Amino acid sequence: MGEIDTHLSLSILRLIVFVVALLGNSLILFIILRSSRLRKSSSNLLLAQLAFADLFLGLAAGTRGTSNIIFASLGITEYEKALCLYLGMPTHFGIHISQLTILSISLDRFLCVKYPFLYRKTDSPKFALIRFIVCVLYSALGTASGYIGVNLDSQKIAVCSSGSVIAQWYSIYYLILSAVFSMFISVFYAAIYILFKRQSHNSISNLQRTLFVTMTAILITYFLFVGLPYTVVIFAKLFKAPALLRSYLAVFTAYLITLTSVANIFIYGWKHPEVRKRLKTMLAFKKTTQVEPMIVGSTKGSRRTQEPSEHDESRL
Repeated sequence: MGEIDTHLSLSILRLIVFVVALLGNSLILFIILRSSRLRKSSSNLLLAQLAFADLFLGLAAGTRGTSNIIFASLGITEYEKALCLYLGMPTHFGIHISQLTILSISLDRFLCVKYPFLYRKTDSPKFALIRFIVCVLYSALGTASGYIGVNLDSQKIAVCSSGSVIAQWYSIYYLILSAVFSMFISVFYAAIYILFKRQSHNSISNLQRTLFVTMTAILITYFLFVGLPYTVVIFAKLFKAPALLRSYLAVFTAYLITLTSVANIFIYGWKHPEVRKRLKTMLAFKKTTQVEPMIVGSTKGSRRTQEPSEHDESRL
């Protein structure tokens, strides 16, 4: 597994993910929080929360890629346990808050479709802030608990991964957490889809339809990139698959999780019209045109000029 995980090509791919995730998710956060219209909606603030979580997953990819390149350049093949545990902190925090946010998204859509009156009461920036604080606190607690029962002795390890250091109970907790979250997300989404189809011509506004499509794409991405790979890893452990196969699965799953930090950016730009519109406006190259005075007419050497008119900036 060590040779696979530290391969230069994989490290470069991780750095690419880091750069795209950092720039893209920062831009999404800026757009949503800057727009008074977008940040009034609790659902849009959930998308901002997911972008915040994806920043940590992108940071995790960058940390892992950079450290592997540095270790290879220095010829380091054995690693301190404490260092590897610290390097894994962004990954643990990012996965926790990302899964909590995805679960919150599925619950948000369920309330919107099933209990619209209750949903309208919770559709406020204040509720979104409380939800964000709860998710951050639990994620921080879940990340910090990874230190419980860890033996940070002087013995070095051959693979610099937090998975090689954390206690066995935490690995089990991690798998159970992902399995439970994936199960709840799947159940909520199935119920949402059935209810949405029944009410598609009745009480759901166009805005909520748009958010439904956007969040559906995010939930499907989560299932393909996180839920399904974790399920395969769990079955591989239960049925005692060969160690080499499990190593490949572990590396592949970890990389897929970080890819969600990039995939969600394109979903915002593809399915969310307001975010897409503001993205186009911000990314458009605005050229300032210099207008020379125009000769309108002349009489016996005297000339009149017309001053260039000023144009208002295009509004969002």
